[in-house]
Amino acid sequence: MSSGAYNWDNPSAEGAADAAIDAALLRVHTALPGRVVSFDPDGPTATVQVMVDQVLTGGSAAPLPPLVDVPVQFPRAGGFVITFPVKPGDEGQIIFNERCIDGWHQSGQSGPPMDYRLHDYSDASFIPGISSRPNAIPNFEMDGVSIRTLDGAAFIKINDAGHITMDGTDLTVKCPVFFEKLFTYMAGMSGTGGGAGTKVSGSFEQSGGTLSSNGVVLDNHVHSGVQPGGGNTGGPA
Repeated sequence: MSSGAYNWDNPSAEGAADAAIDAALLRVHTALPGRVVSFDPDGPTATVQVMVDQVLTGGSAAPLPPLVDVPVQFPRAGGFVITFPVKPGDEGQIIFNERCIDGWHQSGQSGPPMDYRLHDYSDASFIPGISSRPNAIPNFEMDGVSIRTLDGAAFIKINDAGHITMDGTDLTVKCPVFFEKLFTYMAGMSGTGGGAGTKVSGSFEQSGGTLSSNGVVLDNHVHSGVQPGGGNTGGPA
């Protein structure tokens, strides 16, 4: 690609070809960074602002108008999907498809393009995630994979040794839970029984503190009125 316009003072076939190539390439759009203006989760589509201005004749620059109704990509396959909220100001990569995608986007079916434009701004899709340096991921961890808030306050992490760590404000599980290995807790346990109550099978050992049931402390519980003699039983042994 040449670096300037056609040289009218020194015309040549090569210069004319270079100028024609330059003019054609200026109409070919491939990929650019973008920033979300608004997001429609029902699409899911977004209005996205291109973050590199177009250069006008004479050398001045001007921002492009926001791209509207841009399909947003989420990791998805095999009946599974990972979703996350997309908010105004989020950065990502805009991809400009080589042909018109309107027909596919509306129907989900293959077919001829509804318009014969090529590499056009109208055929953009958006991949959230790529960011500028001012918006780089803070405290990037290199020893495993994690799903986290940007500030790191809540996360699920698997490190390269296979250790899984979770943290957050609380955890709600809406399905039965099965532990196949040792279950250990530190801060105590509380709960309410369901329709079948709570059942423990196998040995149960308690040490330290007291053990009570329905307000009766079992550590020193005795029975009175024991026959014969009407005395009390001894405490638990």
